[in-house]
Amino acid sequence: MPGPPLGLTAGDETMDSIALDWRDPDLPNGDIKFYEICHVYKVYPDLSDSSRQCENTTFNDTRYTVNNLTMTGN
Repeated sequence: MPGPPLGLTAGDETMDSIALDWRDPDLPNGDIKFYEICHVYKVYPDLSDSSRQCENTTFNDTRYTVNNLTMTGN
């Protein structure tokens, strides 16, 4: 299993997206084919209502933009 990505930062925020940047792990344990990015959507005010979504990067990219983020609630 590879080590964790290093130096995770978030930036370039818009109303419905955010860009994530990171560096390869110090111990990749072989070639990295892709990274899996997972995020959890929670519905306000009932924060127990959530769904998880995962997406893969292209090849071994170390930048990914999460799109279609929305704010929901009553």
